[in-house]
Amino acid sequence: MSHTGSQLDLINFGSPQSTNSSFESVRPEEHSADVDFKRLELKRIIDSAVAAGASSHISIPQVVVLGSQSSGKSSLFEGISGVPLPRSSGTCTRCPLICHMENNPGPWRCRVSIMREVDGNGDQLPETQTIPFGTVIDSPDLVCERIQRAQMAILHPDHDPQQFIQGPLFTSPNGFSLNSIVINIEGPTTIDLSFVDLPGIIADDGEKNDNVKRVENMAIKYIEKECNLILLVFHCVDDIQNQGARRLARKYDPESKRTITVLTKPDAIEPVQAVPWQEMFRASEDWFCVRQPGASQVRTVTWKEAREQEICFFQQPPWNNDYNDPLLRRRLGTENLTRYLNQRLLDWIVDKLPAMQDDLRRHLRDIKDTLDRLPARVEDPIKRANELVWEFNELLRGAIRIDNFKIPHLVGACRRSLERFVNLIVYHLFPRFWPIPGAQGTNDSRAPFEDFPKELPVPMLPPSVTMIPVPKTVYLDEIVQQCEMGRTLEMPGNYPYGVQKNSLENCVEIWREQAEVVLDDVFQSISNHLRNLVLKQFELSGRAETIWSVVEAHIEVRRDTVREAIKASLEREKKCSLVYICPEYFHYRKIYGNHYRSKCPIIPSKRRASTGEIIHKVANVIHDPFISTAGHIVAEVVDGLAPDEDTETIGLTDEQEHGIRVMAESRAFYHIAARRYAEGTAQIVFHDLLLDLQGGPALEQKLREKIGMSGPDAEGRCRDFVEPPRAAIRTRDEFRRKQDVLKDVLHRLAHFS
Repeated sequence: MSHTGSQLDLINFGSPQSTNSSFESVRPEEHSADVDFKRLELKRIIDSAVAAGASSHISIPQVVVLGSQSSGKSSLFEGISGVPLPRSSGTCTRCPLICHMENNPGPWRCRVSIMREVDGNGDQLPETQTIPFGTVIDSPDLVCERIQRAQMAILHPDHDPQQFIQGPLFTSPNGFSLNSIVINIEGPTTIDLSFVDLPGIIADDGEKNDNVKRVENMAIKYIEKECNLILLVFHCVDDIQNQGARRLARKYDPESKRTITVLTKPDAIEPVQAVPWQEMFRASEDWFCVRQPGASQVRTVTWKEAREQEICFFQQPPWNNDYNDPLLRRRLGTENLTRYLNQRLLDWIVDKLPAMQDDLRRHLRDIKDTLDRLPARVEDPIKRANELVWEFNELLRGAIRIDNFKIPHLVGACRRSLERFVNLIVYHLFPRFWPIPGAQGTNDSRAPFEDFPKELPVPMLPPSVTMIPVPKTVYLDEIVQQCEMGRTLEMPGNYPYGVQKNSLENCVEIWREQAEVVLDDVFQSISNHLRNLVLKQFELSGRAETIWSVVEAHIEVRRDTVREAIKASLEREKKCSLVYICPEYFHYRKIYGNHYRSKCPIIPSKRRASTGEIIHKVANVIHDPFISTAGHIVAEVVDGLAPDEDTETIGLTDEQEHGIRVMAESRAFYHIAARRYAEGTAQIVFHDLLLDLQGGPALEQKLREKIGMSGPDAEGRCRDFVEPPRAAIRTRDEFRRKQDVLKDVLHRLAHFS
C-alpha cells in the first residue's frame, strides 16, 4: 500500500472526516467538547509519563492487539496507524510493536525507539531502558525499513543497536523477544490512540524450539493486566474455534468486559460463508469488521484509496444489509474502529485513574526510601569516616552483647554449636567397653552400644547431627590381655596404669577433631554475620570489600589464637591426670562397675546352703504342729537342706574382675575429664573468639589505619573512602530524575480526579 497522504483525515478525535466517507462515527459514551478535551489532555499526560520512563511504575491502560498468525493484524496496524510494516511469509512480527499516535498541528513526523525490558538471556532488567533508534522520520514510506532495522537490532541483543540503523540488513533469526519497538506518530490528521501489536499466536513454527510457548507467554504478559483492553482479531478464512488467540482472550477476560473483537479478511470467503460471522457480528456491540487491501494491492493502493475501497466492499452483498443499518454501519470499517478505540481507551483511562494515582504514590514512597538509603554529599570526610567506624562497632557490639533481651542471632547460633560439641564429647564419644569375650580387634562402630548406666541419663543429639565418630569397642578379654602384657613390677593383684591411659588417649584424639569442627562452625557463623554488618554499613559507599578484608583478618587472628589455646588444653588432657580426687570419681566408678558386672554372662552352678541359712530355715519351721520333738526338727531341717540348690553366679576370675575394674575406672575418669575439657573448650571459644570482639579498641584501630584517618592528606583519603562511587552517584541522580517525573505526573493527574 502506498502511504502518500495516508494519514487518518481527522482534525481531532471523534470529529467528522473531510473525506467522502459515508460511515458514521461511534463512541462508547457521548461527552461535551470540554470533557472530550480534558480526557484527551489526560491521555497525553499519560503518554508523556511513558516517554519519561514511568511505564514501569504505573499500570497504564493501552489497547493490546491479539490474534493468531496471519490473522491480518499487520494490515490492521497499517490501516489504523497509516504506516506500513515489514512483510514476509509466516511470522513477520517478532517482538511487541507499541504505537503512540497523537494529533498535533505541526507537520507529520515519526520517531522510532527500542524499549529494553530484558537482557540477552531473557532476564528482567532492573529498569526499563528506552533507546532512540535513528533520527526523526518525516514520511510514512520511510517507517517500514526503520521498523525492520529496529526489529533486527532487538533480535541481536549482543550488538550495539545503532549499528543496525544503516548498512546491510542481517539475516533475521527465528526467535522472539520481549523487548519492544516504540513508534511515536504525530500529525495534524492523526487520531490520539495508543496500542500494542503482538506477534501472532502460532501453533507450530516447524522448528525444535520453545517459540510457541514464548509467544504465548508474551501475549499473556500484556492481556493478563486488568488495565489493558484486548483487541481480538479473527480472520474469516478459518473457523473461530481453530484460532488460538480466542482461547487466551477468554481465559484472561472470561466475561469480555475489556475485549473488542475485529473480523478481518471478509473478502477472502464466499458470501455463504459469511453468514455465521455476520450473526456473531450483529449479536455483540463490541464486534467490528474491517477490510484491508490484498497482498497484490498493498504497494499500489494509497491509504485513502484503501478506505474508499473498504466502503464500497461493505455496500455490496453480503454486507450491504449491515451497511444499510445505521447502528451496524457504525461498526464497519477501519475508521469507525479507530474512533471507537480512541473513545473507549479514553474512557478506560478515566476509569483507571484512581489506580494509577495509587501506583504513583506507592512508587514515590519507594523511591524516597531508596534515596534516603543512598549516600549524600559529604561535607566533613574525616568526621564522616569516624562516624562510619563508630556506627559499625556499635552494630558489632549490639550483635554479640549478651545482655540484649532480644537474644542476638549470632550469639544464639554459636551457643547451639557449642552445646552440640559438649553433648557429643561427654555423652557420645566415651570409651566403648563390653564385659564379654570378643574377637581381638573387633570394631563395632557401625552399631554403637547403648553403653550408659540407667543412673546417668543421656541427652539426645539434635536431628542435625546424623553421624558421629564412635571409638573402637574393647572387650573384656582384650582388657585382661592388655593388663597381663603390661605388667612389670606390680605387686600381685595390681595392674598397670597404662591400660586406662591408652584407652583415654584414643578418645582424646577424637576430641581434637571435634574441637576443630566446632571452632570452624563458630568462626563461620561469626564471619557470615560480620560480613552482613559490613555490607549494611559500607555497601553504599562502595568500600565494603576493603573493610571486610580488615575485619576478616582480625577474626582470623583471634581464631588462630583460640586454636592454640585449645591445643594446649588438649595436650594437658592427654596426660590423663586428676589432681583433685573428687567424690564424684568414686561415685561414677561404683556406678560403672555395677553396670559392667550386670552385663557379664550368667553362669549356672550348684551350691550347699550355709549354716546361717539352715538356722534361718529352722526358725521358720519350729512352730509347725506336725513336728513334735526337737530331734525331729533337726532331722527334718538337715534332711531338707542336704541336697545342693540350683543357683546363678557371674563367675568372673580374678583377672576378669581386674578388667571390670579397669573399665569402671576408665569410664569414671572419662566422665570427669570429658566434661572438664568440653566445657573449658566451649568457654574459650565463646569468650575469646566471640564475646571479646565487642570489647577493646583493636579492631577499631585497624579500621582507622586502613582508611588512613591520620597523617598527611588524611582528608583526601577519607573523602575517597566516604564519597559514594560513580555508580552510586548515577543511581542517586537517576532516582531523583524518576522522582521528579513521577511527582510531575501525579501533580498533573490531580486535576482530573
